[in-house]
Amino acid sequence: MEQFLIHTPLTTDYSAFKKAFEEVQARWNKVTENAEKVVEKLMANIKGAEAICHAFSKDPVNLSTGNFIYDRTDLEVGGREPFVFRRFYNAINGREGVLGRDWNHNYEVHLEFTDGEAVLLREDGKEERFFWEKDRYLSLFASEGVLEKAEEGYAYRTREQKVYRFDREGMCLETETLLGSRVTFTYETEAPFRLVKVQKDTGEFFSFFL
Repeated sequence: MEQFLIHTPLTTDYSAFKKAFEEVQARWNKVTENAEKVVEKLMANIKGAEAICHAFSKDPVNLSTGNFIYDRTDLEVGGREPFVFRRFYNAINGREGVLGRDWNHNYEVHLEFTDGEAVLLREDGKEERFFWEKDRYLSLFASEGVLEKAEEGYAYRTREQKVYRFDREGMCLETETLLGSRVTFTYETEAPFRLVKVQKDTGEFFSFFL
């Protein structure tokens, strides 16, 4: 705005001044709109319960974003790798899962494709964003893993070598840990294709009813 006032002569007639001002205003609005979108994406990237680049208070509240995060394990089947059902609440989530607005559980993992990006929704509500560059997916922000195209869809591998496999629509089909423990996901056969069952390779399972 300062540069506009400096470079626009005061002798400019009203209609020309108004038109030039509206053009500058439109460009500025576009810049601020884009900035807001980037901030929203960045905030979504640091949702969840993992303290990677930020700290939590005892509440717990993310001290970088002010996000209140609630994490509770409701069911746990013991073993070498426990089979659990966990609920998460993120105050800045902005999404509505099967448990209600701002809530999600650890089996609502899926991929979304929007605006040229692949968005991975993790167990705790965190969103990891990737964009396609030449022949591979690159992380838009710091990611905890790598997203790749696979024969049947997509695969996401974490730093701990846990693998998530998705179909072409982004629905999670199974997870597999480094120790070989696998969990398979079963969905309704018709829209809206809700999750109905998750089962561990050792036989334990959780069923979902709506």
